[in-house]
Amino acid sequence: MRIQQFYNIADSLVAGKLIGENALAAVGTVFSMVFYRTSIYRQAEEKTTL
Repeated sequence: MRIQQFYNIADSLVAGKLIGENALAAVGTVFSMVFYRTSIYRQAEEKTTL
C-alpha cells in the first residue's frame, strides 16, 4: 500500500507542475478507482489462499 501512495504522490507532483490542473484532477479521479480495484484483488487473493 505504501508504494501505491508514494506513486500517487509522485504522479500528482508531475501532473500538477508539468502538465496542468486538468491532469492533476484526472490523477485524483483515477487514484480512487485504482485503489478500489486493488482492494478487491487483495480480498480475492486472501480468500483463495485458504
